[in-house]
Amino acid sequence: MERFTKITVGFVTQTFEKKTEGKFVCTAQEFIAGDQCDYEDTEGNPIEPPDYEYQPYNMTLESKGVGEAIEAEAADEDQIDQLKRRHQIVQQLRVLAVKSHGLTASLPTLPVTKWLDGTVEDATKDVYFEDYDLAKLLRFIADVGVSLED
Repeated sequence: MERFTKITVGFVTQTFEKKTEGKFVCTAQEFIAGDQCDYEDTEGNPIEPPDYEYQPYNMTLESKGVGEAIEAEAADEDQIDQLKRRHQIVQQLRVLAVKSHGLTASLPTLPVTKWLDGTVEDATKDVYFEDYDLAKLLRFIADVGVSLED
């Protein structure tokens, strides 16, 4: 065999920011590889993976990177640091979402505000739990819960 194809399951995240003229431009993108990889010969037949040299998943970005875009538009140093930290956390949550495929998390059926006010730890209260798809939960937190807009 002289050539083979590696097919990696995963997803691409792209962050878009609205510029002053109202148009959204991509300021960051990342390929998040899952654990599933398939290997094919040149005719598309499945094969066992041969010994090969690892190749990172590099992506190019035609517009400014997120760091440059934030620094160009934000004057406050604390705001810049917070936005960068939030962006890193979102990317890490998305990676964890891929890695947690098929796992569940047992969470209280109470409203989230009750999770954080001590109700769940109160032994005198009946608290019921339900299993949720962990990958979906992490994606939700990444997409909605760690907003760059705050």
